[in-house]
Amino acid sequence: MEKEKIKQMVKICQLYYQEGYNQQELAKKFRISRPQISRIISSAKEEGIVEININNPFSNESNIEKQLMQKFGLNDAVIVETTNMSIDQSIASFSKAGAFYLENVLRKGNVVGVMAGKSIQEVVLRTRSNGEKNVLVIPLVGGLGVQGANWHANSNVIQLAESMNYEYYVLNAPAIVSSLEMKSQLIQEEAINKVLERYEDLQTAIVGIGETTEEATFFKTMNLSREKLQEIKDAGAVCSIGTIFINAQGEEVAKSISDRMIGISGEKLKQTPLVIGIAVGVEKVEAITAALSGKWIDVLITDVQTGEQLI
Repeated sequence: MEKEKIKQMVKICQLYYQEGYNQQELAKKFRISRPQISRIISSAKEEGIVEININNPFSNESNIEKQLMQKFGLNDAVIVETTNMSIDQSIASFSKAGAFYLENVLRKGNVVGVMAGKSIQEVVLRTRSNGEKNVLVIPLVGGLGVQGANWHANSNVIQLAESMNYEYYVLNAPAIVSSLEMKSQLIQEEAINKVLERYEDLQTAIVGIGETTEEATFFKTMNLSREKLQEIKDAGAVCSIGTIFINAQGEEVAKSISDRMIGISGEKLKQTPLVIGIAVGVEKVEAITAALSGKWIDVLITDVQTGEQLI
């Protein structure tokens, strides 16, 4: 490249990167077209005249996010550093990051589905209005157990909708019923069917990822007998996402149980364009791995310790 062209390239890049000139101002100053300015700036990068360094204070988190996206084919990952924090501090930090993500992806006209879960509850509690209108929030599973809780799907839906000024429906049905006949009768009720029909329009699903153990909150509140839980485990399930049970290979199993549950089906969840999984804790690594392996979620929000175990 001629010396004069290189000098001009350097001068333009200094003004662009160091002095804050925009491309239109540079085009006027050097009496050349804006596309030419753009090509000169691009050429400077290719020739090594301009090298862009980003001072990233979150390099560890960014590296884990990149590795998770590559390993599991995720659309995105949000990794939060909570090392050396108290429990309250780590919950707050993780939940703020999750809330920020939701505020940036929920858009006008969306139908948004929300699962039950304590991590989801913490996230939606911290969301704030993003100014989007005509958004409908619906629950993805019925109520759990005989006692209400502020992390049930209906409660999470109401909290998210009220925080972000969205419309919402609640699902006045139990998560699981005694028979297929009972389920068939219930889902014909207008108020219940009105919610279930909207799964066809779902653009975004916000889900938790649980283990299949007696200690898992989901199973504690489902009123499942030990025999039914054992049936789920015998089917190979290591992960639960609402009404869906998944084995280590990422395949849906224990359909005899999930078929009696009222909420989104595995087929409908798979068809949802954006499924955001919110899960944290090394005890959930096997369950999260199963969900990721089966491509059940598109975006994972978790912390550094969990992310490191996953990769």
